Amino acid sequence: MFDVNLNAVILLTQLAVKHLAKTNGNIISISSVGAIKPGIGISPVSMSKCAINMFTKCMAVKLAPKKIRVNAVCPGAIHTPSFKTLSNMTRDELKAFKQRLAVKYPIGRIGEPSDVAMP
Repeated sequence: MFDVNLNAVILLTQLAVKHLAKTNGNIISISSVGAIKPGIGISPVSMSKCAINMFTKCMAVKLAPKKIRVNAVCPGAIHTPSFKTLSNMTRDELKAFKQRLAVKYPIGRIGEPSDVAMP
């Protein structure tokens, strides 16, 4: 989990800094609401996303003098294959859970992958 979620962000940030310093660019990482509010069965994801959030804050401070802005996006629940796998729920339990979550979002549903990143 840390290799994919955190180490990739660190490596790509390091590779991008030289170019972005010339262009006053931005670094935007994808984190998760799981970094802020952990859920059952997603501890490794939550920990790696929390680390992304802190890395982002540290890089924002470090790179500000170079005019590079660094931020993270923390989407809420997204209906991905891993969402179903990590939840370890039956189909009916998952449907009921998604309905309970849906009322918490102004859009009235949990997110779809295309809400976060275009295919």
